[in-house]
Amino acid sequence: MNSIKRFGFTLVELVTCIALVCMLAALAVPNYMQAQTSSEVSRAKADLQVLQIGLEAYKVDVGAYPWMNNVGCALRPFFNSPGSQPTLERLTTPISYLPSPAPFYDPFEADRHYYGSTLEDVEIAAGPPATEYLKQYFYHARNLKDTSTWNQSLPHDVDPYWYFLESAGPDRHHHTMWQILNGMMTDTHDNRTTLSKTIYDPTNGAISRGSIWVVGGSPQGTGTSMAAVINAANSSEVAEWRVYE
Repeated sequence: MNSIKRFGFTLVELVTCIALVCMLAALAVPNYMQAQTSSEVSRAKADLQVLQIGLEAYKVDVGAYPWMNNVGCALRPFFNSPGSQPTLERLTTPISYLPSPAPFYDPFEADRHYYGSTLEDVEIAAGPPATEYLKQYFYHARNLKDTSTWNQSLPHDVDPYWYFLESAGPDRHHHTMWQILNGMMTDTHDNRTTLSKTIYDPTNGAISRGSIWVVGGSPQGTGTSMAAVINAANSSEVAEWRVYE
């Protein structure tokens, strides 16, 4: 009778194969996550550029930038508070000022924010309406003396002169930037130290601290000198700011 030979794997061979698969996965997953993060960063930057185009076109027609709602997010639904007014929806209705569909939703859905000038790390309450609020880009409108939100009644209330837009960035933290900028009247070492912690810099790692910022308009009044610094930091200067961290 012909002998029947049976072939199989030994336990050592199986363990070796599993180890090799795990090593390959350990190498591939971080690269995939980094590529995904880079793609989302590119999308956020492109969205903010589209919104800037719309805001500038709106200002040409209306003579001022849109006021923001009470929490600084891009859309109206948050809180649905009485007297709340549309903000960036005005870029699409009744006239469309955007070259493409409104990119109002941030690819980085935040779950925390840095609060005040001390950048205290605070968790944002979960559940509606916060779940809608966390998905949105932030739009902060500024006038000469304060933040330009709806329902203000102070004598100095005027239309916004300038604004800044924010994506939470890969660290998924929003910044209460109006509080950070208040009092920053000059470009000082301490002010740069604070701002360097708020601006996303991919040279620190694809997933690193900081938000993606865009500033537009003609800054005047509170925090204006540092607004120009933020603009510069979004391009060439931010790499040099690591010395301030």
